Amino acid sequence: MAELSTFWAEHYRWSEVEDHMNKRDHFSVVIPGAAGYSGDIPIHFVHHRSMNDSAIPILLLHGWSSTHLEWDKIIDPLAPFFHLITPDLPGYGFSPAPTESGMDARTMGAAYDVLMKELGYGTYGVVGTDVGYFVSSWMMSDVPDSIIGHFLDFMLVPPTQDDIDRYAGNQTTPEENAYLGSFTAFESEHFVYSAVQAQKPLALSLSMGDSPVGFAGWLWDLKYAGSDGYQYTMDELITEAFTLWVQAPYGAMRSYLETLIPNSGGVDFPSYKVPTGLVQWGNQHGPFPELASFPLAPRSWAERQATNLVYFKRHAFGGHFPAQSNWHLYATHLQEFFNYLHGAETLPA
Repeated sequence: MAELSTFWAEHYRWSEVEDHMNKRDHFSVVIPGAAGYSGDIPIHFVHHRSMNDSAIPILLLHGWSSTHLEWDKIIDPLAPFFHLITPDLPGYGFSPAPTESGMDARTMGAAYDVLMKELGYGTYGVVGTDVGYFVSSWMMSDVPDSIIGHFLDFMLVPPTQDDIDRYAGNQTTPEENAYLGSFTAFESEHFVYSAVQAQKPLALSLSMGDSPVGFAGWLWDLKYAGSDGYQYTMDELITEAFTLWVQAPYGAMRSYLETLIPNSGGVDFPSYKVPTGLVQWGNQHGPFPELASFPLAPRSWAERQATNLVYFKRHAFGGHFPAQSNWHLYATHLQEFFNYLHGAETLPA
């Protein structure tokens, strides 16, 4: 962190980041409430329209600990084929933090459906990761007629009681055992950031509100554990921290409290029939071997939620932020999935 602090003070150039971001078309809109949320919902987003007017519109929803910039590397390779809409979640990046309680993942999804309709897209595809996966998964049951396809790089599939009983009776498969071991290790040893942000987001954010380097350290702890050994540049780490810190980190942290409290529905998503593509990325090169198979849930487990899982790929590498660490391959998978749904090619093996 001392090295990062020195680089930030002496070499980092925010003006260069601004110049890069300004190559995209940025917009802001205010959604006048959604899904029972009474307050206005201001949203910042990038809208990159393809030169192909008949291109498929795709809504890409980032997670923690990132912003719309999580998708930046895949915009140019996908732009010939898709209209790409990459918003900041409320309280993240340049989307102002909610001023009222109740901004959970389900409410965010309702707001984004309104956004897409206001942009003229009656139907569209959705890409979700991390918190964005929570948002997109609620959209699958709340606005299924709007969604032509759901593409995921992450699916959190907790074991059922039957799975636990089978595991206790040595009746689970080696694949299930590997996933259960990594899932348990993540929940018990590496999930503390989520627990703190869900229970005490204000206390945590107050301690970091005047310390951007301290906040960057909080983010790096998760990046280090879950990025499969990807070598982030100092510029990447600082830009991510600064874009989350600039409006104070509380709004983004509070999204965990809003989403994980019992009356929000949390992550207990209903099953859905929207055509889904899931590409799993393991963590074999990371510093914690016990996380190598997280989140490599068996396909049959994933199909409990996504009952129409038509595209499934698995990589032992890639980690939790594959759109950054393996963006070429990520873009290829995304294009394959939506081309298949659009009838442009047969389903890949």
